[in-house]
Amino acid sequence: MKAMVPLLQIGLLLFFAILMFAIIGLEFYMGKFHKACFSNSSGTDPVGDFPCGKEPPARLCEADTECREYWLGPNFGITNFDNILFAILTVFQCITMEGWTDILYSTNDAAGNTWNWLYFIPLIIIGSFFMLNLVLGVLSGEFAKERERVENRRAFLKLRRQQQIERELNGYLEWIFKAEEVMLAEEDKNAEEKSPLDVLKRAATKKSRNDLIHAEEGEDRFADLCAVAHLAGRWLPWAIIPMDMETLVTSQGQGCVWHQLCRD
Repeated sequence: MKAMVPLLQIGLLLFFAILMFAIIGLEFYMGKFHKACFSNSSGTDPVGDFPCGKEPPARLCEADTECREYWLGPNFGITNFDNILFAILTVFQCITMEGWTDILYSTNDAAGNTWNWLYFIPLIIIGSFFMLNLVLGVLSGEFAKERERVENRRAFLKLRRQQQIERELNGYLEWIFKAEEVMLAEEDKNAEEKSPLDVLKRAATKKSRNDLIHAEEGEDRFADLCAVAHLAGRWLPWAIIPMDMETLVTSQGQGCVWHQLCRD
């Protein structure tokens, strides 16, 4: 829709150029496409399908023929400069470069080929090579602008979506951090309300759990030795007590035998 404004401006400029060349054609070629060579004997049908003139440098008729009216003209009377409408149509046909050479040859036959090129060469250069290509250039430029506008909008929507995802992610992380802070505050409050013995017991349980985790992951090199020493310190007294009792019995037995011998 935005391309219609510059396209309308170029269309008005093109119409102005066509109207200018149509007015010039009216001045030069009005009524000259209706003369043809007629036979002197019959006088009803023209001899050829080309216009003619009575004086050079126009095309003259042959012997036994006369250049006179009335002939419809080239293309069944459509191609002429008799009025402004047919002149505009003829000029438009020339700038499309469709059959413009036939119109040039018809004007050469009707008025001579001396000055016709001064009309048709600027018409083709300005009307065809410049005006029509200007219309195509405007259309191409507008399509390029529209494509750039669509690409910029697509990039903007992509960037906005990315920023929205980042904002949602930051909000989710902030919510997690706040939840962790609330949980830690509740744990500290509960720890303050408990007795010191429960706190120590909780710390010991946490330490033993951490030691067990480190022992399973291989992070503490001396965890196994500590466990063995702990088990040895726990069960060694129970192994030493029977040995002490046996030694005591043996020593008491030996003392009784020695005392019996002395008495005897």
